[in-house]
Amino acid sequence: MITLNSQVTSNVLNRIHQGPTEPRPAGKFCIHFRNPANSERPSGVESDLSLQLKYEHELEKEYDRRLRLVEQRNEELFREAAEEYTRTVERLENKYMRPIPGGCCTAAEQRVEDCYQSNPSKTLLCSKLVSEYARCVNNFRLVRSSFLILSIVFDLFFSLLIHASRRSLVLSNCSSPRSSTVR
Repeated sequence: MITLNSQVTSNVLNRIHQGPTEPRPAGKFCIHFRNPANSERPSGVESDLSLQLKYEHELEKEYDRRLRLVEQRNEELFREAAEEYTRTVERLENKYMRPIPGGCCTAAEQRVEDCYQSNPSKTLLCSKLVSEYARCVNNFRLVRSSFLILSIVFDLFFSLLIHASRRSLVLSNCSSPRSSTVR
């Protein structure tokens, strides 16, 4: 509890001695400061403090409950997004990652094999053909991966657009506390 040494006005003392006149509005906190030198309190103040503590405890429990609900909803949304992502990746892999019959760069590969067979003891003579073959394979991978990435981005963008239009994420029931009074 916060302790401050301060002077209390006569108006405040009158309100303390009279006790609470109206119930506290929900969602508002009152902070009481006390002077450690003056530890004697009228019984009305003690009951007022106990009501305040009870109210604050109930508010804390309510906000903890709401926080758990928001976290639970967040986990559900994350799980749904992860499942949607996995389904989209599988769909795109099936759509765009079909094996190419005969492979890529078959002509360059055949030239390298022919060179190795004709020069079994002089493999360095085939280094130029091997470089051409490696360049062909790298270009193929680059083009294919670029195409795949663009396709995935395009499909994901439209999937998310469709998904977002079907679903509105309104958490208005978690944004403001419900009114409750402590009795």
